[in-house]
Amino acid sequence: MQQSRAEKVVAKALMTILIAVVLWLLLKPEERERRKYQEEPVVAESESQETTNAALVTPHDDPSNEAPLPTAPPLPVQTAETPSPKIPGRLSLEEIAKRRSEVKRVLSSVFTANASYFAEYNRYTTDLTAAGYMPQEGLLPAKFGFLSAYEPRGGREDNENPVRFSSDIFLNLQDEEGEPLYKLDAHSKDVDLSRYAKYCRDGCTASDTRFEVIAAFNLDEDDTLDVWIMDNNKELRHVVDDTKE
Repeated sequence: MQQSRAEKVVAKALMTILIAVVLWLLLKPEERERRKYQEEPVVAESESQETTNAALVTPHDDPSNEAPLPTAPPLPVQTAETPSPKIPGRLSLEEIAKRRSEVKRVLSSVFTANASYFAEYNRYTTDLTAAGYMPQEGLLPAKFGFLSAYEPRGGREDNENPVRFSSDIFLNLQDEEGEPLYKLDAHSKDVDLSRYAKYCRDGCTASDTRFEVIAAFNLDEDDTLDVWIMDNNKELRHVVDDTKE
């Protein structure tokens, strides 16, 4: 039986396909990979471009590799132990507290000395030396003493001298080498205690039964002083506060 024309065409096509498959299987693996690569040009080119772009990225282009921006150092925290800022010509808060404490101690010592004098002579005196007061050698914290000498009605004792009523008498004392034993600094050397006589209840002097001793120093460079007064009852009054003037 003769084959029809259509059957011959189909048989020929099948034979062609079979031959192509056999030839493909006979190719070397390397050749098959090469042909497969040629059949997928778009995908290979895309992957190649991504690899190239990755290679071109530098550390500077990567945000994760950027150096951190410099930050300002933290501001110092003010604590109770931190010294207050120093203002030229003005005592610091620490120096003010220290000097006020020293002034209170001086006035208290004068009170004790005059109380001892009263116990012996039955009256008070304005003579600091006769009363037995002697400050600690070195810098005097303030100018202090009485505004005037007391003239007792029964006359002075042999150990009394009317000129020794203020701390100025100690400035003339010297050691064996001629160096001064006491001195005043810029905050007290030009102090005029008489300017504050209006704050004295009994004239900042002495009598048989009463006395007032005054002390003052300057916290800064103005004309106002820091003024303290103590009486025979050991009442201490801070009559002028230079921190508020």
